[in-house]
Amino acid sequence: MLRLYLVAALVLLFPLTLRAESYPVGVVSGISGSAQSVRILRGQESLSPEVGMLIFQGDRITVTAPETTVTVDLSVRAEQLAINKDSAQQYGLIYVKAEQPTVISNIMHWFASMGVRKQSQQVMLVTRGQAPALVVPVFRPHEQAVTAGPQDWPVIWHGGAAPYSVRLIHSQNADALIQKTNLAQPSVVLEGVNPTPGNYVLEVQGGGRKAVQSLVVVAKSALPGMPKEIQDLKATEKLKALLYVTWLSGQDNGKWVFEAMLQASQLSQAYPPAGSLLRSLQEAAE
Repeated sequence: MLRLYLVAALVLLFPLTLRAESYPVGVVSGISGSAQSVRILRGQESLSPEVGMLIFQGDRITVTAPETTVTVDLSVRAEQLAINKDSAQQYGLIYVKAEQPTVISNIMHWFASMGVRKQSQQVMLVTRGQAPALVVPVFRPHEQAVTAGPQDWPVIWHGGAAPYSVRLIHSQNADALIQKTNLAQPSVVLEGVNPTPGNYVLEVQGGGRKAVQSLVVVAKSALPGMPKEIQDLKATEKLKALLYVTWLSGQDNGKWVFEAMLQASQLSQAYPPAGSLLRSLQEAAE
């Protein structure tokens, strides 16, 4: 189940602004052709869709240009819904008859709220003669867990000053498992990271500033399992994976945020909506 603090946050974010019948039932998973010719009519609003946008019960999707298709992943459909100019009249009105668990609606709202969070700006602490504070948004004051196994680790930060360096070290002997130096931009992909279970420290440095994150690498069996509410959805496997990663990012007071970012990065390669979640985790200020 979602943690109480997450549910409370969702209540604050989405109080009484939605009618009972107007709840999220899907996600825009792709737009091909002329995006400007696609509109989502929601009540009195006419919205311009983008990949990763939530679709609500009662939305009407219109397409005015030929050879333009909007794909939608619904929480009650095991395949994507493709809507174009010819089929919009028949399939454009989104109306899901099956009852949706509240947990799923909450996770979808949480996914949408992440996109809002990423627009906030981290206030950089500047001391005279020094570079701004170096901040890695996915870093947390407490230890984070990440699963073992080879994968690429994308890391983005703010502040400090080039040249930057990034390294992953063993917490006991400070031996570097992987290291990147003389980086001109505040981002890097650590390729093929393959730590064995144990304790590590991820460091980012630049301009006399440093940010560190304690990591514990655990077996995949230690990863929180997918909630039954997500497992039971008659939805595409990719949408289920997106909902799971969103849910995972809010578990155990942020313990799995870094792992959620890695999973969102991998999922985004085949499923564009996950890119929105990835950017949110990478860029959002606390």
